[in-house]
Amino acid sequence: TSDMNNEFHTTPWYDFYTLIARSYEVIERGENSTVVGIDGIIGEAKFLVAFAYYHLLNVYGDGVAYVDGIQDAGDRPRKAEPGEMWSFTEDLLLEAIPVLPTSYASSDFGRATRGAAQSLLAKVYMQQRDYAAAEQILEQVLSSGYALNANYEANFTEELTTGNKEVIFQVTFFHNG
Repeated sequence: TSDMNNEFHTTPWYDFYTLIARSYEVIERGENSTVVGIDGIIGEAKFLVAFAYYHLLNVYGDGVAYVDGIQDAGDRPRKAEPGEMWSFTEDLLLEAIPVLPTSYASSDFGRATRGAAQSLLAKVYMQQRDYAAAEQILEQVLSSGYALNANYEANFTEELTTGNKEVIFQVTFFHNG
């Protein structure tokens, strides 16, 4: 059993739902925007919602709270039905993939790319035991330029750079930031 009074259980829950809420701010406000490149930004936000739900589902199980838009402070989202959030996560990624770029300039390293969304979609398929669908997506990822490094230790150096062909999605943290 899980002790929900334990911060190691409550902190990820809170942090992932915060990520979902902030991402929906971008999605819903961006839909009426005429800013150049807004489709890609909305795609990144959808990827982040899917990323959060993927982790919530893996940690807390199928009955997580279903949030599909901006929530008011008094809203109490309903509990998802079995399998519903996996389908929802898949839909978000399928919407994001076509509008995400294959890469960014080195100054934007760490942003969600098409390869990151495809890789996450493959993981979603594998969690649902749809290995054939996962294999098709992963073949697309491999053909888009990602590959294993010849030197395995290169994945554990202090600085991962845009030159590391094995990095699909990297969360960049700032020291004391």
